[in-house]
Amino acid sequence: MSKRFFDTGIWEKTWFSDLKSEEKMALIYVMMKCDSVGVWNPNIKLATFQLGNSIDWEELPEKCHGNIEILKDGKWWLVDFCRFQYGVLRKECRPHQSYISLLEKYHLLDRVSKGYLYPLDTYKEKEKEKEKEKELELDKEKDIAFDFKTGLWENVLDEMVEKWGAAYPAVDIERQLICAGEWLMAHPEKRKKNYRRFITGWLGRNQERGGK
Repeated sequence: MSKRFFDTGIWEKTWFSDLKSEEKMALIYVMMKCDSVGVWNPNIKLATFQLGNSIDWEELPEKCHGNIEILKDGKWWLVDFCRFQYGVLRKECRPHQSYISLLEKYHLLDRVSKGYLYPLDTYKEKEKEKEKEKELELDKEKDIAFDFKTGLWENVLDEMVEKWGAAYPAVDIERQLICAGEWLMAHPEKRKKNYRRFITGWLGRNQERGGK
């Protein structure tokens, strides 16, 4: 049985602390079960049986702060494993030769030897993408407009209608949007700077009246 170094400082890392207890054990399990270059061929059924806990294995890599990458063939790779276990790999070092051959097999040698371990789509970058998506959604909400030529609303998304339905359960949202549009058509001089605020105010008043 091979012996491996373990980073005791992992317990102080925020992303690791945020994992549930069973997720921490699952990650340690992968660290122990992976091959000599940090690649693990997932056997979820066996892992779940041996750990005695059921977790969301698909979600685990995303929670590990870019330390696990899913390879094209479905295997998991602990991206910092080789550097932590062996330091700089050298072809003239006999023990390193088997690791180098295995990395070549997985097409990972260039990334390890050049020090480029983490994929572009790391956990942090995924979080940034999520934040951008939220900002775009907010921008879309701010851009709600009313076309006084057609009498139609613009940029009212299905998600907004769902949220309004939850916030104003007594109101027929689609019907009231039509009513609000008709009111605007009848009062073109009362154009609004913020139509989202106008809509929520309209729906709120209808909710107070019991949806009438």
